[in-house]
Amino acid sequence: MAALKKQPKLDPKRLKMAQVFRGSGAESVGLAFHRRGQWCVSATGDGVVRLIDAVRGRSQKVVHAKKHGVSAVAFGHADRCVFVGDGSGPNVRYLSLYDNRYLRCYKGPSDVVDVAGSPADDQFLTSHSDGAVLLWDVTSKRAVAKLDGRSKWNKRRLRGTAPRAAFAPDALVFAAAANFEAGGGGVKLFDARNYGAGPFATFFVDGPALEKLAHKYDASTRLRALRGTFTDVLFSPDGEGLVLATDAGCAIVLDAFEGHATGVLAGPEPRAPTACGAAYAPGGG
Repeated sequence: MAALKKQPKLDPKRLKMAQVFRGSGAESVGLAFHRRGQWCVSATGDGVVRLIDAVRGRSQKVVHAKKHGVSAVAFGHADRCVFVGDGSGPNVRYLSLYDNRYLRCYKGPSDVVDVAGSPADDQFLTSHSDGAVLLWDVTSKRAVAKLDGRSKWNKRRLRGTAPRAAFAPDALVFAAAANFEAGGGGVKLFDARNYGAGPFATFFVDGPALEKLAHKYDASTRLRALRGTFTDVLFSPDGEGLVLATDAGCAIVLDAFEGHATGVLAGPEPRAPTACGAAYAPGGG
């Protein structure tokens, strides 16, 4: 996996809230930046898809997809086209934000949990409630490949949650992450040009892996990270890191080459499991 050019580090102390876009009060189900950084798309459970000009901080367009609802959203390779997972059902729809129409519909095996577009071509990934991760091409209504996200985890039993999937910035690699019954989880990396060979690397995010961070984080923070269910997975823009967001109010950062945990990003602990996502702005390291 080729690393992209290093970007200057951001100084968190110089960041401040620039704009707030208020919705109807429905739960947020998706947030994604376009690969060039100009646009951001958000979605809420009541079927509202919002296109945001991320440079000017303005709401550019609002599309109502209330007939089917929304469970996930991601940019496609084409400008102003997004993949929208049905709120309840197996379908992913390719939505043009130019003219507010669906260009194509893709039917998966079970309810859509997550969707991720390739930053380099017209492929995309979908995750489903039965544990399947599907690889698609925009031009075909049938999946290119079906990957069983719940098998071959070194005899470790998985929780009944759907895997999460994401492409690396160069689109040559994609990842699938799943949780274990005993706590923690794992990540599989696939070669996008040879996915039929299975994963070329498997990383385990378990107690021993997080114990190596004991000098940085106390036991309660590490325990939260192990208890949490993965709700999002993404690569850093330079391709060197992986972030696993959880429903425990924290995210686990991994080295994408070696697979070892490098940090835990912990926010306020929620009273109950709360789905959360993670996103790098283009240029973020």
